[in-house]
Amino acid sequence: MDTNIRTLLASALKFSDTTKLKEAYELLKNVAETRPAVDQPESFGQDLYVQCAEIAYQNGLNTMSEHCLKLFFMKTPPANQFLCRAYLCNAQLLAPDSAENPELLDQAVVYLLKAINFAKENPRYHFLVYNASVLYWQFCRPFLKHNYRRYLAHGLHQVVKALDDIEDKDHEWRAQLMIALIECHIDAGRQLDASSVANAAASFIRNNVPHLFKEIFGLIIRHQLIDSTKFHRDIKSSAELSIYYRICKLKLQIETNDPERDIDNELRRILSMITGKEDKKIIPTPPESKGKRPITPRKEDSGTNSPTSRRFSNTLVATFDGRSYSRGSRRRHTISPAHNINLHEKLDYLRIYQDLDSKKA
Repeated sequence: MDTNIRTLLASALKFSDTTKLKEAYELLKNVAETRPAVDQPESFGQDLYVQCAEIAYQNGLNTMSEHCLKLFFMKTPPANQFLCRAYLCNAQLLAPDSAENPELLDQAVVYLLKAINFAKENPRYHFLVYNASVLYWQFCRPFLKHNYRRYLAHGLHQVVKALDDIEDKDHEWRAQLMIALIECHIDAGRQLDASSVANAAASFIRNNVPHLFKEIFGLIIRHQLIDSTKFHRDIKSSAELSIYYRICKLKLQIETNDPERDIDNELRRILSMITGKEDKKIIPTPPESKGKRPITPRKEDSGTNSPTSRRFSNTLVATFDGRSYSRGSRRRHTISPAHNINLHEKLDYLRIYQDLDSKKA
């Protein structure tokens, strides 16, 4: 009977054949219901209950999947990968379809963490920790928006820690989850927790995933999670990061209405850094002349503030908003050496410059 059921399940999996699946399910159910005692050995492997549950879930037959898992747990299950897979299948069955059901998320996370805690203890099953992290991210997607990320903080923290415990080699995946965890703590108003994670994440990303460093750096500066003096060496060694730092600081000053901000001169500095033409002198606008344009052109008008420069800038569409990047749409940037920012990067920063200029206005 074992071979017969396995053949039916293999066919159901390969061809999405629900007829074969139901036939295998009936055989499993009949044996379970007709055996004289619960602890009596079956004529097939107990793992077949889990395999049937997984295939049923994939085909949208949730009731069948739930019953197969119930049959699997009627006896003390063997401590192998199928126990872990049963937990993961149960988590998927409980996962909410919308962000309006955070209590279902909590129930699903319970089974997910059971799977993780079991799998991380045995190196043979470490791949299931990674699988669990991917599943968690999939059924948490409805919550990846403002005022809902807070519900993910506890579970995501455990997932990030588990991947760290097993030293998973997919550093980019771990970095993305760390960044998401920081955002969750920020959404929940837990500034200290966000700062603690950001400190560890910045070091990890700098050493292992440098092309994502600018992303976490912007998050840190925007929410003032870590003293920016700790990044002095990074800023000095990268022209790109230096420009990005100035942009983030200026945006923060604009948003917080900092009275000490000097928007005009800072915008000129940023644009001169982008174009590679450093201003020899930044002339502050006299208080009495604010809002008036002198008849005689000033020296700096021939550079970053010239009509040609403005026309070029105005042809670019302002698309940058550091707070609204979606997970799938983030552009990856490598940290360019000083003196080596390419044309595409310059265009990106010119778009940012235009956005800041419009905010100032």
